[in-house]
Amino acid sequence: YNIGYALHPLQILYSVGERALFLFVKDGRFIGAIVLYFGWRMLRGKDWSIALWVAGAQLALVTLLGGAVLDRYLLPVLPILYPAFAVCLSEYRPIWKWLWETALMAMLIAGFFLNPPFPFQYEDNLAMVDFVGLQKAAARFLDDSAPRARIASMWPFTGAIENPELGYIDRPLKGVEIQSFDLPALQSLDRQSFDLLVVYSRQYPVEGSWLDAKWLDPLLRRLPGYRPQATQDELVASGFVSVARWERRGQWIEIYRTEVKADGR
Repeated sequence: YNIGYALHPLQILYSVGERALFLFVKDGRFIGAIVLYFGWRMLRGKDWSIALWVAGAQLALVTLLGGAVLDRYLLPVLPILYPAFAVCLSEYRPIWKWLWETALMAMLIAGFFLNPPFPFQYEDNLAMVDFVGLQKAAARFLDDSAPRARIASMWPFTGAIENPELGYIDRPLKGVEIQSFDLPALQSLDRQSFDLLVVYSRQYPVEGSWLDAKWLDPLLRRLPGYRPQATQDELVASGFVSVARWERRGQWIEIYRTEVKADGR
């Protein structure tokens, strides 16, 4: 684990922003944040002081040293955050309390089915079902049509095709694990070391959304560890040929083979 990477100022800024987005905006929690802003004086006493220190320690730990910026690292904070919302709501009139609580619950449930207009991890809602379905479709295709092929891809797909007990395939396939789907990494692969390449969307796409702005890309590229995935056109231009592709509600997975040149290489 690279401590220097985690403590890079831009990485810390990004991590803080993502943590704040998860705790006080996503899944309707912006409603709770408003309530918390106006009712924070209700959080008094020794018990709340201890609870807030525990939540703050967890937040600081995963922000500074948490590695990947994943929302699940903040799950221990939610059992403290939601009671804080409830306590702050206790000073509201019953009708307003009911309205706020109903709106928060409705948006929390909606968050399981509706994808936000910004990048998020598939595991955050039921988009994970589509992710698993696409991986299983590709794994089944390879199990039937290329059982002896060496298949280059990233985890978790490599784990899915190497372990039949996970339920994706009937027999182990040969996985060749790679570290990134960005264009330079894929172009630098030793094409003698694999037969097929499987590339899939790893984060909800933002093409056409308000985040798909030219001025934003240079800023993102300054973020340590930011490596945008290679596009289909870039892969084709690099000598990869599409074999099969599956899409489902904004996600996709595609199988490529390397282009066979005239000299047979």
